[in-house]
Amino acid sequence: MFPRKAPASGSIKVNFDGGSRGNPRDFSFGGIIGDELGQWIMGFSGSCGNITNINVELHAIFLGLQAT
Repeated sequence: MFPRKAPASGSIKVNFDGGSRGNPRDFSFGGIIGDELGQWIMGFSGSCGNITNINVELHAIFLGLQAT
């Protein structure tokens, strides 16, 4: 179960985050997709190389939406 509030019935929820040791630096990101019951559907992760923090967050959103 996800520790966060589940989405509305018939919906999914994408949680993601990215991190690095500086900005801009080499970034990594990851995310999980869950259903309306809070059950895990899938996860994703990767790295983006030397970019800014806002770009890695947007990249993680994009990949999460592509996976749905």
